[in-house]
This record gives sequence, C-alpha cells and structure tokens, in this order.
Amino acid sequence: MNPSNDSSGPTFLRLFCVALFSALVTAIVTWPQLLHPARVADHFDPYFSVWRLGHIARALGQWPIHLFDGNIFYPAKNTLAYSDATLLQGLLGAPLFWAGVSPTLIYNLLLYAGFVGSGVAMFVLAHHLTRATGPSLVAAAIFTMLPYRIEHLMHLELQWALFIPLTFWALHRTIETGRWRYALLTGLFGWLQFLSCIYYGVFLAMALVVFVPFLLLVEEHVPLRIFLPRLICAGILAGLLSLPYALPYVEASHAVGTRDVGQIAQFSAHPASYLATSALNRTWGWTADRFGAQELRLFPGAMALLLATASIRHSRRRVVLLYVVTTVVAVELSFGTNGFLYRWLLQHLPPLQGFRAIARFGMLAGSATAVMAALGIQALLTRIPEGSRWRRALVPMVLMVLAAEYSNRTVPLSRAISATPADAYKAIARAAEGAMVELPLPEIMPGFDPEYEAWSVWHGRPLLNGYSGFYPFAYLEAINNLKGFPDAHSIETLRSLNVRYVMVHRGFYEPEKYTELALEIGAAPALKLWGTYKDPISFADIFEVQP
Repeated sequence: MNPSNDSSGPTFLRLFCVALFSALVTAIVTWPQLLHPARVADHFDPYFSVWRLGHIARALGQWPIHLFDGNIFYPAKNTLAYSDATLLQGLLGAPLFWAGVSPTLIYNLLLYAGFVGSGVAMFVLAHHLTRATGPSLVAAAIFTMLPYRIEHLMHLELQWALFIPLTFWALHRTIETGRWRYALLTGLFGWLQFLSCIYYGVFLAMALVVFVPFLLLVEEHVPLRIFLPRLICAGILAGLLSLPYALPYVEASHAVGTRDVGQIAQFSAHPASYLATSALNRTWGWTADRFGAQELRLFPGAMALLLATASIRHSRRRVVLLYVVTTVVAVELSFGTNGFLYRWLLQHLPPLQGFRAIARFGMLAGSATAVMAALGIQALLTRIPEGSRWRRALVPMVLMVLAAEYSNRTVPLSRAISATPADAYKAIARAAEGAMVELPLPEIMPGFDPEYEAWSVWHGRPLLNGYSGFYPFAYLEAINNLKGFPDAHSIETLRSLNVRYVMVHRGFYEPEKYTELALEIGAAPALKLWGTYKDPISFADIFEVQP
C-alpha cells in the first residue's frame, strides 16, 4: 500500500486489506498456531477460556437469567464472575457452539479476532491522525505484534484491545466535529472494551481521565459548551451499559474477597519491566528473566521506540504531546504499588483491590506508542524527497524489520477440546441429575481442574472442581476434606455437598497409585461402580455415591 498522504478515510476494501495484513502478521508471531487450529497454547488458561465460552453459549440457550451461575465450584453461585467473563467473546462464539463447531476452534477463531481486530482498530486511529496509509500500517503492525501479546497468548481477553484505539478515535472525532454520533460511539466503544476485557475497560476509563483534558488542550475543537454535554452523555452511556455487567462482580467480591496488597505488588511493573519480552521472542527473549518476570515483560520493541522518538519531529506536535502524556501516564500506572498514581488510587478506590496484575496497563502504553510510531515514520517520510526510492521503500523496510524483531520461536501447543465428547462425558450427560467431582484433585493449584472444567462444556453438569481468578473457601476446604478419599470422612463430605458422581481419570495417576486407589474404592461400600469409559486421555471410572 502506498505510504503517501491520503486525505480520504479508510474504505471497506482498505479495511479488509488491513485485516488480511493483520492476520498475516498475527500468523508470524503466533507460528505455528495457524497450522493447528484444533490445538491451544500450552497453558491451562486456554482451557479456562473454552469453559467460559461454552458456559455462556449453554446459558444463553437454556437459562440466560442465570448466566453468571457457572457449573464450577459447586454449590457456589455466580462463579462466572470469579474472573473476567469475556462476555462479548462468549456472545460472538455462542452460535458456533450451537452449530456444533469444535470448542477449541471457536476459541482460536476468537483469539485471532482479538489480534486482527486490534490491528484494524489501530489502523483507523492512526489513519485519522496521519491521513496516510503507510504510517498507519506500521502502527497496526506494532499494535498487533507487541511482544506483550505473546507473553499473554494464553489469555483470550487480553488480546481484545481493539476498543482502546477506537475509543481514542471516537473522542478525536467528537472534539473535532461536535457530533452526537461520535460521542455515543465513544461511550459504546468504552462499554465494549469493558465487556471484552474488564482489565482494559477499567484501565482505559482511568487513562481517559488524563487523556480527555489533554485532548482539550492540544486539539482545535468545538466550544466546550458543545463538547462537554456530549462527553458527559458518553460517560453516562458507558456507565449505564456497564452497570448490569458490574453487579455480579460486586456480589462475587462479597463471596471471595479482593486481592491481597502483596499480590498486587507482585504483579506491579518496575522500570526494568519495560526492558523485558516473552522468552519466545527470537531477538529479545534473553531479556525475559534478566529484567522481567511473569506478567512483567512490557518491552514494546526497539523499532517501535525509535519511531516513537522520531515523532517529536512531526508537525502536529500537540498531538504527539497528547500521546506522549498518555504513554507516560499508562507506564506510571502500570507500576501499581511501585509507583505513585495507582498506589494513591488504591487508597481512595477500594474496588481497585480486585485487580491483581496492574502491569497490564502496559497495553495502553503500547497503543499510545504505536500511534507515536505512525507519527514518527510520517515525520521521516516528509524529510525524504518525493519520488525517491527511499521514500517508497521506507515503510516496507520498517515492516520487514518489525516482523523480524517481533518473530518468535515455535509457540508450544497443547491438546484440544474436540467437538465430539469423550465416551465418559457422553455417559455422564445421560445420567440422572446430580453434581460430580473429578479426580485427582489438585495438590498444587490448579492441577487438572482447568481440563475438567473445559471438558464440562460437553455436559454442563454441576462440578465440584473449578479453576478461576479466585477460589472460594468452600472448595479449598473440600479439597482438604477429600485428601483421604475414599475414607469415611471424604464420603461424608461428598454426601454433605450433594455430590452424586465421582469420575476417576486413570491417565492422571501413576500406575501404582491408581492400583492402590482402585483397591481402596473397591472396599468402600458407599461407592458403586457406574461404568468405565474412554476419556480424553485414557480411561475413566465413574462411581455413584450411595445415600
């Protein structure tokens, strides 16, 4: 695409081409995921996301009024609110579940949609600010391939950052035109970001407290008496739409509490975090543990930083200043309890204690950096004579360097959740009503619980097991009480919890351990063998707890 100035807005065809471009660069940084759409990143969180998506689809088709009452951590209620519900992704994926598509394929399609949508959204924002296709493509490439994304490849919700640049774009358009439709779009995009990723939705709202006043200072805009009512309405719209979604989280916080301040500090960034990338990165992977740690790898890339620095030469210096300030504020907030702003906010806004990984403000810093990179390369282009081969080659060269810098080693993949249920789950789906527990239970969290709950999309039966952002105390107590299974105390625990079925997965035990357990179960009259069936890894024995 031509990097020269283009005063027209993005057309549908151009956005389609940008989507293809974003899909290509996504394939580069996630390779070989594209070749294996029926497998997921080798981590337990994709299984958790499969469960979230599957539960939402099941609830919408059967009992939408109890949408947040997930089947995990039985008999707890409101368990979907123990973590980000990924409600927007669940709504989009539901028709595919109803059509019988593989749960893993649905998950991967939505994961890719987060990458690609983010690239297209960044292109829209950058194109509005630069009126040039080439610089906008560079911004889209940076935002799509940020090493931060690969650090969180297992987190579906953290790839859905597309409404961050779209909210910025709508705010620019609101202040430029004073039109109500852009103000309403601002509120709508803010709500959709909250709906697709609660972290980003709340963090975006906090960043806008600084972004909007600086936007008023640096942009030529309609009179404040026109802009302010529209801005207030946008905020009210986002708030009213978000309120029904927020209420289950308020209720959940009463049941499971909030984060310990020490845990928040553990996942607050340090200045050195912005020197570290994922260990998979070919160029900068050596920085992963030298400067960073889990959740604390936020380096946006050398080329992105160089181009962002070049933006100071851009003629629209006030716009550059706006995004410099946005970056600085996002970085400072990402420091969490290691910084000033978030530590102060934490003291005055107790609900913020529900957020663990404050370093995730790094995505907002990355979005602002991508915008500055677009302005930076445009500034460089204006200093190269028209018709020069270097002018034509600069954007393609930068894109190739970005692809090389952001490329990763082979992404490890794990087994899938197929569209066809394993025989053990077909059988349990046909069984009489009753809750179940799957063994072995975790000795160290999360154990095999993420797989159990992902496999529950095949049956939807109440499940004692569970994995989420919070663990209810009752489940931790149940694990402790079931350590001696199948002794009398554990059987009494199952009866008190109204658990009717016990599924024992042979493949998750050492052979000697399983043989010992099978002999003990055989001597327990309270457990009746219900059947032995093929499960996703080996065979599973299903027992019914006698009254």
